[in-house]
Amino acid sequence: MVGGGLPETYDIEISELGPRAELEKVYAVVPEKQLNIRFRTSTPEDKAKYGLGKGFPIARASEAWFFVVCIKST
Repeated sequence: MVGGGLPETYDIEISELGPRAELEKVYAVVPEKQLNIRFRTSTPEDKAKYGLGKGFPIARASEAWFFVVCIKST
């Protein structure tokens, strides 16, 4: 989860996800892409505070992009 603020500088990247068949085993709503926030930290303290970044699976619905959190129950 992303809690609190973000560092002053960061990059946003969007990448493709793995094979759809593998994703269908895990997600009720299958994500299409991965949204990554890469934190650009310059001090050890900032790296400890923020980490390297965060990644979120995303899917398109109704002409907009949404975070996918619909994991299948076991």
